[in-house]
Amino acid sequence: MEINRYLDGLRQGCRQIRSYDERYVPGMAYTQLSPLELLLLGHDAKTVDFFFSSWTPDLIMKLRSLSSSLFFAVEAYASRKWNINTHLRRWFHDVPDFLRKLTACDAVVSGSEAVSFFDRHSFHGHDLDIYVPLHGLLPLGRYLKFYGFAYQATSRSHPLFDAAAMMLPSSLRYPLPPSAQSITHGQRSEGRHASRQDATYTFATFNFVRSVGRNSVRGHHVQLIAVSCDPIEYIINNFHSTGVMNILTGTHALCLFPHLTFVDRVMVTCRDLARYAGWEAPWMSKYRQRGFQVCTAEDTAPECKERFIWRRKVGDRLTWVLPYKRTGLHPKNSVEISCQYAFEVLDTSYDVTPIGAALRVGPRFVYSSISFLGNCKSPLLDTDYQSVELAAAFPHFFYPMSDDDSANSTVGTEVEEDGTETESASENDDGDGSD
Repeated sequence: MEINRYLDGLRQGCRQIRSYDERYVPGMAYTQLSPLELLLLGHDAKTVDFFFSSWTPDLIMKLRSLSSSLFFAVEAYASRKWNINTHLRRWFHDVPDFLRKLTACDAVVSGSEAVSFFDRHSFHGHDLDIYVPLHGLLPLGRYLKFYGFAYQATSRSHPLFDAAAMMLPSSLRYPLPPSAQSITHGQRSEGRHASRQDATYTFATFNFVRSVGRNSVRGHHVQLIAVSCDPIEYIINNFHSTGVMNILTGTHALCLFPHLTFVDRVMVTCRDLARYAGWEAPWMSKYRQRGFQVCTAEDTAPECKERFIWRRKVGDRLTWVLPYKRTGLHPKNSVEISCQYAFEVLDTSYDVTPIGAALRVGPRFVYSSISFLGNCKSPLLDTDYQSVELAAAFPHFFYPMSDDDSANSTVGTEVEEDGTETESASENDDGDGSD
């Protein structure tokens, strides 16, 4: 193998390695480097990238703690492969300016672009999905127009973007009126979001396009998706599976189910699949072609903490937080996460998952409380919700009557006024109460 030949050459005392600056890697001049350190520090970027191509991101990041030389080698690799400027350059020439605009508008990027960023593969989608709250819709749409994107109105919306954006808040209802349903993101053929009857969040999509050459690699279609809540909250409560709950903010990238998605490479469904024959949604084939498995209620999901720790919060210890600035010296928790939305992850054993889905991902307490009342013996929920008041209010849930108890209640003893017990008439063979 090519990598083994490199290592063999290094073990034999290959001296033609690239020089390093001792000012940035203190102590290396007095330390004997291992073959792995010599490989990562002594070869060009193409060789190092090939070496790491089969490694999962979590293993690569664990190398940082082994030595100072590996720390800087991994940081150099991360600055190349998880480089947001390179990743979004086909959409915007000035990516830092676009990221500042995302932050100012409280917007995020998700969809295929976010999956591609974490996965280190260039399976770019046909469009860029930007999720923005209502207050950021107008300034972000004007920014896209400034960058050469033209607003593409639908037949039922106003042809001018500024007017359509100003009219949107008054048209958002629960449920959406017919005039707004023509621009809902839920009607896309990919079926990414929950069905209309299950939707609890309103949204509308504004399409922006720009002219590019036939063979151009520049992105030409941006979907500006206005939501009536925080965009991260919307993504958690409406996306079709755990594998697409990846978010690019203005300062860092977030992955809520990293081990399932990029280590096990499994997308666990968490939305209703009843409307699809055989629970086969259109989006599934696309992600299978990209190397992911899709897990429905009939499949066995991988064993990992992301499935069994049901109380979650954005930015918790299970979340991957990848800052864009790879200085190599910043504190571990220096990235400020503006949204720390609390949510819960419940599997099929809780009896609250949608039809065909393997998980229920939703707002904290909403579905777990329903599950608790229906299955109060759940050991995970019992420690949080069990109480004397709940047992008194719902005795039939906490102390269900068995069939034997039901039978004994009709064939038992009766207590007389004087406190003596006598057999009931149903058990007395003589039927007259005599001895």
